[in-house]
Amino acid sequence: MILLDTHVLLWIVTGNRAIGRQTREAVERADRVLASAISYVEIALKARRRKLHVPPDLPRLIHEQGIRALPFTESHAAGLSALPGLDSHDPFDRMLLAQAQIEGHRFATADSALLQLDLPWVLDATE
Repeated sequence: MILLDTHVLLWIVTGNRAIGRQTREAVERADRVLASAISYVEIALKARRRKLHVPPDLPRLIHEQGIRALPFTESHAAGLSALPGLDSHDPFDRMLLAQAQIEGHRFATADSALLQLDLPWVLDATE
C-alpha cells in the first residue's frame, strides 16, 4: 500500500508530469493507493486561502484513479511523537508521515525535509 503526500495526490489526479516514472509504476502496481483525510483538510484550507487551485471535480478525479481515503486516528496522532526531528516542519506533512509509519505503508512525497530522513519506506515521488 502507498499513502500519497498531498501534492503527489494532486499530481496524480491532474496528470502532472512532476511525478517520476518509478513512483508512477509503484502506484500502478500497488494493491491499494491511499489519500489521508489529512490531505483533504489541507486541500480545503489552502484552496479557501487561495494558496492552491483545486479542480472543481477533484472528488470524482480521485475516485476515478481508484484512490481510497485513510481516516486519521488517535494512534496516528500518537505516532507524531516518534518524529522528533520534524517538530518545526509542516504539521500536515508530519501527520501524513506518522500515518504511513503507524500503518506500515510506503509514503510517496517530494518534500526534501521528509526525504532527508532517509526512511526506507519513503519514496521520492520525482523518481
